[in-house]
Amino acid sequence: MKRDDDFNDFEFEDDEVYEKPIKKRIYEDYDDLADTEPPFDEGTEAGRPKPKRRPSEEYMETARAKISEKKSSEQKYQYRVFLLLTICVGFVVFILTMMMILRVWNKGEPNNAEPQAETSTAPASEAPTESAGPTGAGQEIVDGAMVIEMGIPNIKFYQMSSSNILELKVTNLTEIRSKSGNFMGASEISIGDVVDLEYDGESGDIISLGISPESWEQESATNVTVDYSENSIRVGNKVYGYTNQIISVNKGEPYDIGRVTAADTLSLKGYQSNVVYIELIKGHGSITIENKAGIINGILEIDSTGIFINLSEAKDTYDVPEGIHNIKVTGDNINDFTQQVNVGEGANELVDLGTVEQKNARLTITANVPDVGVFISSDVGGSADGAYYSIDEPIELPLGSYIIKVEKEGYHPVERRVILSSLSQTENFELKESVKVSKVYITSQPEGADVYIDNQYIGLTPVETDIVYGYHTIIISKDGYTTVNSPLDVKAEETPVNVGLLYDYTVPQEDGGDDGDSGFFED
Repeated sequence: MKRDDDFNDFEFEDDEVYEKPIKKRIYEDYDDLADTEPPFDEGTEAGRPKPKRRPSEEYMETARAKISEKKSSEQKYQYRVFLLLTICVGFVVFILTMMMILRVWNKGEPNNAEPQAETSTAPASEAPTESAGPTGAGQEIVDGAMVIEMGIPNIKFYQMSSSNILELKVTNLTEIRSKSGNFMGASEISIGDVVDLEYDGESGDIISLGISPESWEQESATNVTVDYSENSIRVGNKVYGYTNQIISVNKGEPYDIGRVTAADTLSLKGYQSNVVYIELIKGHGSITIENKAGIINGILEIDSTGIFINLSEAKDTYDVPEGIHNIKVTGDNINDFTQQVNVGEGANELVDLGTVEQKNARLTITANVPDVGVFISSDVGGSADGAYYSIDEPIELPLGSYIIKVEKEGYHPVERRVILSSLSQTENFELKESVKVSKVYITSQPEGADVYIDNQYIGLTPVETDIVYGYHTIIISKDGYTTVNSPLDVKAEETPVNVGLLYDYTVPQEDGGDDGDSGFFED
């Protein structure tokens, strides 16, 4: 077949008909055009019409009108169907909306009936629960019920106001809402949640359940402490109460709240001003610090715990959250010390500061006399760990506190406490010469003579006194006898002095007097 560019110009070859889509549609609608001019001759071959010429313009216009009318009819039919479906859907939505509004309205409508205490017939694992009061035929409302056991569809509640137990059932018709009023699934309810609920007192089926607006929750709470004497729990700066019905768990198992410390990370749930549920998220262990003494101006720091304290004020043991911690200790006399420890829940890790690397100082000791001896001991260990040093050159010692003793024969030793706080330090010692003392024994013949040494009155013979080594002057006198005035050289630990007094003939003597000898005798 040959085709021209003109849409209406075409030829037919053999028994096949080639036409554009609109012409095909015209042929298919041939039966609808019986009263119009036929496009084909009556003659056929093999039962098929064989076109001899193209349709006339009048026939084409009629065909187009028929097709347009048929399309318009189909579009009108589709529009009627769409309009009918829209009306049906709108009606269904309207009915459902009105049902919801009426249900909410009835739920919030106050009950004017006289409240009567009834015993709940809902199945329970403990004694039947006394409900808050009927709201209608078989319906009861409970405000402030804590979930204590989950076993969908059954849920066990603890009624906060009456301390009763309720065991109710969730059904497909139960309306469950979050604290914000959004719908939620039963699987989103967890132990410790405090809810307000409405249930059927006969079947125990829960009609509606919502998280109480008076409930609260704190996730990842830290710095939590428990005061047993006051039945209170402090969370940071806020203080809450708690009762014996509080639930405390760790990984699903009961957990003693007495083990709670400020180092724990907890999930808390509460109702009004009370904590009702505690879950341990991250427990605690402890770190013990040993051998803190001897570190000058030491600082202890434990990362992420807020512990930053002077070693002199630090405790021996600190509670810390479980996990990895970096311990850092600094001081004037040590190189910075760091140690990483992995603290398990309930475990204790030891940090020994006795292994820290000491800083060495160069200590120079001077004295006012040569050839002195120096004995240095630790201020902590005492003389047991001390040693003698020469002062001819600087002494290298770790920074710290020491007892230093400088001594020399013939001089009084000097001892004092010295703190090495710098890498280069000088200490000067002043020694005083020691004074040797001799015991002097003085006698005379006759006895009872007055004794003076260096013009200081000593007493009547016989007499003894302590005198320092060296040269002195001694005077011994007695009435009627010649006074003895003589030098005295004291150079031994004991010095005896014996004096024989002579009569003084210039003085009248009593009868019977002994002429006697007079002299100075020093043994």
